[in-house]
Amino acid sequence: MSLKLKEASSGQIDVRVQVPQEANGAYYHMETDVAYGIKFEGSGTLVAGTNIISLDCNGAIPTQTGTATFRLTNNSLDPLATERLISIPVAGTTINVKVHCNNGDWNLITGNERGGVELILKNKAIFGLGNSTSTTICPVEAINITSSNSATTTSFSGIDIVILSYDINPSSSMQTALINFVKAGGVLIHCINQGQAANGLAIINGLIGSGISLTEIGTQIATLNAGSAIVEGEYHNLKDKKIGYDGGGNQYFTIPSSLTSQVEILGKFSSGNITAFKSKTYRYVVFGDGGPFCGGTSAWTSGIDDFRPLQVKSDGTPEIRRKTSTYNVDTYNAHLFVNTMIWAIRERQK
Repeated sequence: MSLKLKEASSGQIDVRVQVPQEANGAYYHMETDVAYGIKFEGSGTLVAGTNIISLDCNGAIPTQTGTATFRLTNNSLDPLATERLISIPVAGTTINVKVHCNNGDWNLITGNERGGVELILKNKAIFGLGNSTSTTICPVEAINITSSNSATTTSFSGIDIVILSYDINPSSSMQTALINFVKAGGVLIHCINQGQAANGLAIINGLIGSGISLTEIGTQIATLNAGSAIVEGEYHNLKDKKIGYDGGGNQYFTIPSSLTSQVEILGKFSSGNITAFKSKTYRYVVFGDGGPFCGGTSAWTSGIDDFRPLQVKSDGTPEIRRKTSTYNVDTYNAHLFVNTMIWAIRERQK
């Protein structure tokens, strides 16, 4: 029985099989190993003569662009053919991130005094932007950031990840658009800031269920819980590490017992009150402040005693922060941002 592999299309590999009469009606199963986040697989029944077996792509969106080599690793017809190779071009994924933030001093645009978010997402050592050959933690081909202070955006076409980062109070039309965006498979990182209880809860209720309430308090340090792919992430294990919220308008959430099975707790204040959680159904994560998702470069804060911003070096490398005069603990806001974005990208690649 002879096999010959060829690329049929970007989503399929064809295997040409010459089947003898005695194998007519035999069942077959074939699959390749995984390369660039995808593999090919197929099964069925043979007929005598020449068969063209199609192995369909089975896996996430490709994680890289380039030429991937696949090997048959499970071949019920001809186990000796498992080492046969096929190299085909693969088109990698592009992740588009939409950041919403006000125009104040917590803006995210590079060049602003706290413009660390764009720098961190362009750090090739972490996200591998534009470098398909490097070994990276999250090997995506590109991330394009746009920022806006609009609270009325209703179109998220072509967007994979939305961050409501600082001081955005979504209008009713934007709330509906965001709920639909998440239900369609998009990722929403939702930071609820000062005075945004009603509008923030409208999105939570639409995705988690009604009955969750929030309480606004002042400056806080939160401890991150174990067990989550965000907290115990690929970039840094943040189990029991601290994050810093800003000087006011921070939230904690009361989740009724009827909804506890719908969420995974990410962080709590020292009081035990919940301040961060994510949905178990949707790609949706909620934080009681924008602190971990907006911040600046070390050039701006050099010598400043500050525990709150997402803090990065000029190359986008995360920094640990500490405010010795008030909260004498290390805070890992930038590390949490990286973990969260890797989780979001992995989810969107599925």
